[in-house]
Amino acid sequence: SIFLIKQKLNVIMTNTLNSNKGVWAELQAKSYFALQKNLLVFSCESGVGCCDIITLDKRNGLVQKWDVKYGGQRRIKHMKKKSLIHRVESKLQKKLGIKILYVMPCGEIRIPNEKK
Repeated sequence: SIFLIKQKLNVIMTNTLNSNKGVWAELQAKSYFALQKNLLVFSCESGVGCCDIITLDKRNGLVQKWDVKYGGQRRIKHMKKKSLIHRVESKLQKKLGIKILYVMPCGEIRIPNEKK
């Protein structure tokens, strides 16, 4: 079932090197956008920069820039559940309109402040 697959993936990603988690997160984000109708997906070929993915909506020409982050979590002493490690856009990212996108260990895509 999907639930068991997500549980196994969660265990695998917990025991993976941090650099590999970032690569995995980018690939998940690219596939998420590629499956959406009318979106073209462009990725950063240099591997370094403030933007990982650019999407272009063919219907209205909307260009969005994304910085992909692995959705790492930490346990806080007074809370039973783990909480997401929140990242903040840099000054340059804010100036260029780059949004942060989280890929959770189970493969779920989370876009902060996006209405569902």
